[in-house]
Amino acid sequence: MHVPDGFLDTPTSVATGVAAAAALALAIRSSRMQRPSRTSPGAPAASAAPSRTTTALVTSFIFAGQMINLPVSDGTSGHLMGGAIATVLLGPARALMAMGVVLAVQAVLFADGGLSALGTNILLMGIVPVLTTWLVLRAAERLLPIGRASRVAAGALAGLLSVPLSAGTFVGLYAIGGEAPVAFGALVSGMLGWHLLIGVVEAAITAAVLATVLASRPHASTRTLVVSSAVASVAVATVASQWASGHPDGLEFVATTTGFLDTARDSLAALSPFADYATAGITNSWASLAVAGVVGVAVSFAMAFLTAGRRPAVVAESDAVPA
Repeated sequence: MHVPDGFLDTPTSVATGVAAAAALALAIRSSRMQRPSRTSPGAPAASAAPSRTTTALVTSFIFAGQMINLPVSDGTSGHLMGGAIATVLLGPARALMAMGVVLAVQAVLFADGGLSALGTNILLMGIVPVLTTWLVLRAAERLLPIGRASRVAAGALAGLLSVPLSAGTFVGLYAIGGEAPVAFGALVSGMLGWHLLIGVVEAAITAAVLATVLASRPHASTRTLVVSSAVASVAVATVASQWASGHPDGLEFVATTTGFLDTARDSLAALSPFADYATAGITNSWASLAVAGVVGVAVSFAMAFLTAGRRPAVVAESDAVPA
């Protein structure tokens, strides 16, 4: 659901940019006020903030996961958003930071999503999914026994809900500041219909990832979890991404059928040597995508690690991950 430059007018893009910047600033401040906890991926994100290593690992995995578009139906595809996964594993503040890093790396290095639309994309794929998941988790804590199964179920439900909610948010933004007139009913039915299907895929992936990570933590060493997380991210970005669907995603499909695709403008980031996930100077398509994937995973990890920041006091745990 990466919105390109040109779909929304300048005032709307500026407003979403301001909202996204404020939300990210609040998330960074909130996460740095939490007790730091050197936990491995999958540790419950409650009052203690996960380590920046854990934050960076989850961030890079979500970047890799978003490289894979899966076929949905009738020539349409969808990809993981990952907000539910990030929120369950990191808590809402770190999750929003992670999503902001992923979307910024995609926009700047890979021309995936417009630069002027970065705030819009952070709102749609960061703020909405993280807030949705946080609310679902809060409800689950009140209604279900606290445990691994309830966290997986809550994460899957949040994934299912967050995609059509993000699509509905885009519809609202387009009604306010869309650059081309469209049949509003067709826009609503198209965005919500396709993204409800994509939400089912999001829920399935979210459940699978959370079940795997949360089940492995009690039995594996922290070093094993860190290494396996890093290997999984690189494998997804370099190998699994080779079989990504070439069909347009839900937003692009709806933009085509309702008549506003032509308002999209090329991003200035199209000049990047990694634009469209193809590495300049490498003619082999497999190698070109693989190198771009490795670069994206590495940059996402580094940016998340630096953004998470260093805190002086650390909660001692037997399975500490070096920060």
